[in-house]
Amino acid sequence: MRFAMSSDARKFPRVPFTNAITIEVSGNPSPAELEDLTVEGASFIFDEAMSSGTLLTVKFPGSSDMEPADLMTEVVRCEPKPGGRYSVAVQFSDADDQYLMDILSLIHRGHTEKNK
Repeated sequence: MRFAMSSDARKFPRVPFTNAITIEVSGNPSPAELEDLTVEGASFIFDEAMSSGTLLTVKFPGSSDMEPADLMTEVVRCEPKPGGRYSVAVQFSDADDQYLMDILSLIHRGHTEKNK
């Protein structure tokens, strides 16, 4: 198993956003715990390590802040966490307009609350 470097090359701020999600790799669904979101990607806690370049679908169930969405992604980083779990960062390859609007709203709200 290969782990990507943990350099932080993102262009947009991440919004902490914990929620149960489903990760689907080769048609096999597994539960995961969302950590945060950005317009370009997300990170989540998962029970297994994933190699950089792995393609998967992230299924967001929806919430009061976001519409449900199934987004194709690629793993860009995977780092071990305490307790034998992994923090997996993915980049979206097909984010739709509704997702982008929802995420921009969350980022703006988080930025506004920080500067109060």
